[in-house]
Amino acid sequence: ETDRVSAWDADTGTPLAAKKIKWPADLGKDQAAAGTLAGDRTIWITQSINGDRKAISTAYSFKLTDGSEVSRVQFTGLAEFDVIQHRIWSAAASRDGKYLAVAPEVNKSVEVFDMEAGKRLHTQKLTGGGDPGVYFTPDAKTLYVHEYKKPLRRFDVVTGNELPAIVESTGSTELIAASTDGKLLLLREVVDKQDAKGKV
Repeated sequence: ETDRVSAWDADTGTPLAAKKIKWPADLGKDQAAAGTLAGDRTIWITQSINGDRKAISTAYSFKLTDGSEVSRVQFTGLAEFDVIQHRIWSAAASRDGKYLAVAPEVNKSVEVFDMEAGKRLHTQKLTGGGDPGVYFTPDAKTLYVHEYKKPLRRFDVVTGNELPAIVESTGSTELIAASTDGKLLLLREVVDKQDAKGKV
């Protein structure tokens, strides 16, 4: 058992850094951690695994070079990264590691954080049902927010201003990918088939 976040150089197999995580005292002994690589850092989310979906979670940002902590932020609810590239999930980091978005279902909202400064930038209310998902464009300028059977919403990452929705996306989005300049978007959706009478 360990409470360290470690990183290795994939070419040489040598360790880059190891940083001990200070677990939040108010979450008790049972912890779960979800992590991702983004730019020159790694971001880890620690959260309770005792079944309390309203517990406080903490997101930490560490430099890969020396393991030093860049920042930490807290939010209510459970959120985690997905290991499948482009799969839209309840937590996402921008490619450069500067921003984090989380969408805990219990909150019915999306929270966006500046992981350089360790502060919340804005919160967006959700209206749909099911598990929400978030995705950053590669240029870290736009955040996409998915809700089940709702048009795909998008927001300016820094200001939080809502941009026109992707109106034709009304199914359940599984995978999403944007071009490097953010001008093109590719979606894979699960769409309910209907018979001649309109029944699923």
